[in-house]
Amino acid sequence: VESTERMQVWYRQSEEFPIPKGAMYISFRSADVSDTPAHAAAAQLYAALLQDAVNEYTYPALLAGLNFGIQISSRGINFNISGYNDKQLVLLQRIVDSVAGAELASARFENIRADLIRNLENARTARAFQQVAGKARQLLLSGYWDEAQLIAELQDLTPARVETFAADFWAGVDVQALLNG
Repeated sequence: VESTERMQVWYRQSEEFPIPKGAMYISFRSADVSDTPAHAAAAQLYAALLQDAVNEYTYPALLAGLNFGIQISSRGINFNISGYNDKQLVLLQRIVDSVAGAELASARFENIRADLIRNLENARTARAFQQVAGKARQLLLSGYWDEAQLIAELQDLTPARVETFAADFWAGVDVQALLNG
């Protein structure tokens, strides 16, 4: 429905089930997300900080039938909203406003960074089949940096470095959006 140099929006009306539900998949694409271990670590921490920043109103939205998530892929940062479509645009606007005004130097910065490091350390000690599944997912979706490299980079990240990453990321993104419902 829309195509410019840095944005494509795709829409498909659901004709199978006439219910008021839909889904939005928005991918903010940038090579900076996975080109180096430092960028990959900053992207993961930035996405976790954003998810934390919007949690206060995405949780009540979940209880009301709207799902939201932020994921990292090797191509960028993805926002997904699904559920009852009457309030999806309201939720998306609140999320966009929160992302634009996100306080990355919040008191939660250290806790979120520690959680990411702990999860990466736990991934290295998981059962063999879990490690294989995790590596496959990592290679397919998140780039090719191993846990040790990401842990080392996460330990050195500061709020200022994450803010610099975020500014560079948003300055160079291309947007791909798929709307269905």
